[in-house]
Amino acid sequence: MATVNRFFQDPGQSYFLCSHGPTRINLRLKARRPVQEQKRVNVDFPTWMVHSLDKEAKRLGVPRQSIIKVWIAERLEKLHT
Repeated sequence: MATVNRFFQDPGQSYFLCSHGPTRINLRLKARRPVQEQKRVNVDFPTWMVHSLDKEAKRLGVPRQSIIKVWIAERLEKLHT
């Protein structure tokens, strides 16, 4: 969990609850990470994918960008473990 939080600049995003139980919410709210350099990227997604991301974001009550960041971060962590 702490490794996912390191990908977020905005502390408000660090509580994003992707697939973890509700008991982890409090841990995420208190989590802090050092400021990391960020680079803006533009990615084009098919319309169906954007709709799907928006639907999941609405269901979880988080911004679309948070879902994208968490899912990419989780995938990268799997590659490096």
